[in-house]
Amino acid sequence: MGEQPASLQDSLLSALEILYERVVEEPRQPLNQLAEEAVVHWIRVLGEQDSVQPRLNERGYAPSAFHFRMEDDPRCRLDHCDVAAGQEAFEPGLERRLAALAERLEAYFHHSGYRSSSDQCDQVMLELARCSRFVNTWAWEGELAHQRHWRGRARARHDTVHLYRPIADDDFLGLVRWQLALWEPLLNAAIVGWEENQLDTFDRAMRALQHVLCQSSAERAAALYPPGYPLRPRGLPRQKVVVFEPGQRPLRSRSVLSVRYHQLREKIAGPPALPPALLDELASEVAHFTRMVETNLFMLASRPAFFERGRAGVPIIRGRPTLHPFLLDPAGFFKKAVLFHNHTYTVAGGGLDLMYVQLRQLERLCKFERWSGWARPVRAPLEASLIAWDENRWVGFTEGLLQVAVIFRRNAEGAAD
Repeated sequence: MGEQPASLQDSLLSALEILYERVVEEPRQPLNQLAEEAVVHWIRVLGEQDSVQPRLNERGYAPSAFHFRMEDDPRCRLDHCDVAAGQEAFEPGLERRLAALAERLEAYFHHSGYRSSSDQCDQVMLELARCSRFVNTWAWEGELAHQRHWRGRARARHDTVHLYRPIADDDFLGLVRWQLALWEPLLNAAIVGWEENQLDTFDRAMRALQHVLCQSSAERAAALYPPGYPLRPRGLPRQKVVVFEPGQRPLRSRSVLSVRYHQLREKIAGPPALPPALLDELASEVAHFTRMVETNLFMLASRPAFFERGRAGVPIIRGRPTLHPFLLDPAGFFKKAVLFHNHTYTVAGGGLDLMYVQLRQLERLCKFERWSGWARPVRAPLEASLIAWDENRWVGFTEGLLQVAVIFRRNAEGAAD
């Protein structure tokens, strides 16, 4: 066991050397720039300022992916997702959700009024987010059931699942992983388009989703992304994923790749000793990046942008709003938040989805304000509440909601004074 960290360290350094050689063999602008950004990111990972990007693999098993943070207590979920009915309820439940989503998309694209109406976009976004939460909840249920089944045994047998081969009818773990790998990238692309306030991106993503919804089960397998697709990390907001093949141009600018590369090697080789799990994760990530360089097919994740104003050929979903329900009636907002927080208002009573949409609209207003002034203290509890909604957590969502409401009430009282 004492030699394991050293061997992992050597493997990582060897993988880095191979990547560096591939990039500098023929200096090209996109490869050099992308490799430089990746190396800077890995330096941040070693400095505990960032984390290794979870990626889709053949088994569909990524413990650092978002669904491993879903609420595991059915009594504390915002959406029960039919889990209590047992594993056989998953496929019928998913088909009902997808049918509702397909109906919503059909209504959106054939709306008789102004198609880019912000309200129409908001309602579609809500349905997209509900479907995403459903597949993530069931993916976590599958992992929990698998862990319970193999508890105390020699190995967990995650390798028994292979997403790119036919999944057996009785393989529940393989089924939920496959459905998550199929639908979550499509849903995420559309939701991120809404978050970016970019109507064309939103429409294109929904067209791609609608196309897959209209396909048969056998045809849908072709829509599965290849291994290496970036997955949303646990406990973090959504990320924008771009899949592209860059055109290769001669390297014209001065590159600092060599400097960053040697800085990274020094951090890996020098003290203090790095955790073996981190070395292993980084080695896999470096090997994957090398494959992207060799194939010139890149799948990269970044923080979503935000479009404040439209321009020629780039319409936005909603312009800068002048009013928001929480700003108009902070006392009423606070009262509702308290009633949700103390369980006077329940999931069965409804209203939570509307509150989620209004929080999303508040997030957009804060982005127009660039998170400055009154919006600055709202950011942390607001983002925590929205992430908790995605994670199906009643406690996290209502706690964040109440914190936002307290800030609004305090601001209103200060303005009155």
